[in-house]
Amino acid sequence: METIRAIIWREVKVNRDETPQEALDATGRVRDTNSEVMKTMPRGEGKKARVGFFQLDLSKRDGYISDDDLAKEYELRGLKPDPYAQMAVNKADPAFADIRPNGCHWRGPDGKWHYIAFNRWGDGERYVGVNRSGGGWGDGWWFAGEQVASISPLDSDLLVF
Repeated sequence: METIRAIIWREVKVNRDETPQEALDATGRVRDTNSEVMKTMPRGEGKKARVGFFQLDLSKRDGYISDDDLAKEYELRGLKPDPYAQMAVNKADPAFADIRPNGCHWRGPDGKWHYIAFNRWGDGERYVGVNRSGGGWGDGWWFAGEQVASISPLDSDLLVF
């Protein structure tokens, strides 16, 4: 098991009454989305969320982590994926994903992993992608999750801003 690295915390208001499409539109990003996957996006609960973003050292995993192993990393940190809260952070701070490309995933009703990812294309244009996954995640991603359990300060170097 690796040492838990820093978690960046953001507190946001979340409009869970919006459709996934409305929430994505509010981010102002170019969309690359699968409409069927969009329908499976969990809305989460609550009008406010404390969202943690964590990055993994994948050097001992050949620069890759599967979605199944990523789910264990969320649990280890007391986080659960919350696409609506993640969208709210990226809406409130559009530049956040410019320096911290971020994503989260959820298991769809088809049993497959689905994801949302905020990043920039090579030409600098900001985009958000929503689709099915199968390939896992490579180096460089920050993973977003809503806090569901407290984490001991002894276990994590917490950053709050």
